[in-house]
Amino acid sequence: MVTFAGLDHVAFTVTDLDVSQRCYTQVLDFVLVMDVRYGRVCMHPTTGFVLALVRPCPRCTPPVPGPRARTGPGSRRLLRRPPG
Repeated sequence: MVTFAGLDHVAFTVTDLDVSQRCYTQVLDFVLVMDVRYGRVCMHPTTGFVLALVRPCPRCTPPVPGPRARTGPGSRRLLRRPPG
């Protein structure tokens, strides 16, 4: 049987790399180890935990559909205008 020992790395999609990096380095003591145009990799010096902060690519991310694009049960309720 496989046992779960814990996490050693994680990646978060963030909207602002500078703000996110500042939070993890100044508040949680992570150290920046790699910086690329669309993301940054930080490591915690004591635990070795690796954290990737990635900014979504606007060309690669499909747009979020609005309420008119929804289908399925209840979709008519979303499209109905309030009275008045």
